[in-house]
Amino acid sequence: MFDPTTQFYYDVRIEDKPLANGCAGKPIVERGKGPEGWSPLFNGAATQANADAVVKVMLDPKEFNTFVPLGTAALTNPAFGADIYWRGAYGWISSVWSERDGAFTVIAMMP
Repeated sequence: MFDPTTQFYYDVRIEDKPLANGCAGKPIVERGKGPEGWSPLFNGAATQANADAVVKVMLDPKEFNTFVPLGTAALTNPAFGADIYWRGAYGWISSVWSERDGAFTVIAMMP
């Protein structure tokens, strides 16, 4: 679910009952930004405006655009650690491949 405050997509905490807007729950913003936030770019779920906002976060040097770009956690993610690899041996490759596809999709949609 897209969070307009942070301009990023997050997993959703499922509630017992759907919210008034029909959504199953609220975005889990407190968990921090990770590669799941750009999956709507390559699966076609993002609007152009939301996709542009997510790409801006991906390119931000204070978020994902680091020395080794597009890591498994943003610099602002509470779980980020420059000396740890917390998503397993294959987490980075699969997320970067998805990012590449998503970025190409967004670029192709730009006017």
